[in-house]
Amino acid sequence: GYVILASLIEIISGLPFAEFLKINIFNPFGMKNTHLSNDVSSKNSIQNFAFGKVFDRNKNTFVYPENLIEYEYVTFLDGIQGDGG
Repeated sequence: GYVILASLIEIISGLPFAEFLKINIFNPFGMKNTHLSNDVSSKNSIQNFAFGKVFDRNKNTFVYPENLIEYEYVTFLDGIQGDGG
């Protein structure tokens, strides 16, 4: 649903989703270090990037998703905007 919402925002506003967010949300609220990132691999090149962890029941602790076997079955849709990023 969020991908469809982002697409609708682009169609209605005539702006790319990232630009719409920058003009209408990030800039007015003084969010100078906030931007849209839709490339999972770019996390290493973004200063202060926050990347979520998931709970590993076997280790009884939180780990980065790439440390779980299930991660091998994840398909990243880099380039898609609206959900995540």
